[in-house]
Amino acid sequence: MKRTVCVCALLLAIVCTAFAGGKSEGAGDGEKIVWKLSSGAAPSNAAAYAVQVFGEKIKERTAGKITVDFYPNGQLGSDKESISLVQMGSIVGADINTSLLSAIDPAFMIMDLPYVTTSQQQLVEILDKGFGDYLSERLLKAAGLKITAWIVKGPRVVYNNRNSINQLSDMKGMKLRIMENPVMARSLELLGAIPVPLPFTERVVAMQTGVVDGAENNMAVIWQEKDYEVVKYVSKTNHFNTPNTTVFDNRVLEKLPADLKKLVMDTSKESGVIATKYDEKLNTDCEADLVRVGLQLNGISNLQPFADAVKPVIDEYAPKIGKEAMDMFNKIKAGVK
Repeated sequence: MKRTVCVCALLLAIVCTAFAGGKSEGAGDGEKIVWKLSSGAAPSNAAAYAVQVFGEKIKERTAGKITVDFYPNGQLGSDKESISLVQMGSIVGADINTSLLSAIDPAFMIMDLPYVTTSQQQLVEILDKGFGDYLSERLLKAAGLKITAWIVKGPRVVYNNRNSINQLSDMKGMKLRIMENPVMARSLELLGAIPVPLPFTERVVAMQTGVVDGAENNMAVIWQEKDYEVVKYVSKTNHFNTPNTTVFDNRVLEKLPADLKKLVMDTSKESGVIATKYDEKLNTDCEADLVRVGLQLNGISNLQPFADAVKPVIDEYAPKIGKEAMDMFNKIKAGVK
């Protein structure tokens, strides 16, 4: 199945190249620009919503000169495959979680460290105070990809079919679907779970068939993606607060006139802010919805044992992330409440 999806995505990318390149990169004043953007998530997911909002606003602000063909729900393949499609120039941009970007530049691993931030707003402020620009420049240098928006979602929780989590021992031996990311894998191992890296599009079947006991994500994803249909328990472990990005092929951006490039960048950044606020409200609403449909939801009175258990992962990955990135992050974080 995975091979089939990859092949189909690549074939579709070849067909779409004329739309993603050609007019989208070098259109004259009288020509229309059509961009293909993708997301592995449903349109109601905050990260995919940011791309959708961008498409609507850029069409309006350019009087139709730029239009976006948006492909959500993993129509063009997994997030990992989308990165390749952007780099090949087959599509112009995509919604990508920073966990996957760490395979390109290890500095992004800092976004995956457990309990490194304590709230959605704290991470927003850290990114706004320069760390977001720092990571964007690193990605541009490493892969020619430009981060045009940051989407910060609520803290991630564990949802599963086995049992609720009230203390650290409740996670022992629990098989959980995670993103394909070594920091996340090691963190969950230290919490006692068995991490199972799988593409986002495969998680529901994995839970239905018992390949995994559950997964981890934020409240909004559990509700919007209807994951609640295949689990019984949701526990507020709040272990990760990993953001999403909208990334563009920088070659496309650089071929735009300066004023149009600025408009694209500003509009995408604005879409990220809108999507982050949307997600904040969404998580509150969806938490109530999950309880309403019968899931057992529980908070955890003391998360300190969880945070203590994963401290070794920070020591282990700090050298890989790099002293420059760690020092900058911690300095900015110290000035944020």
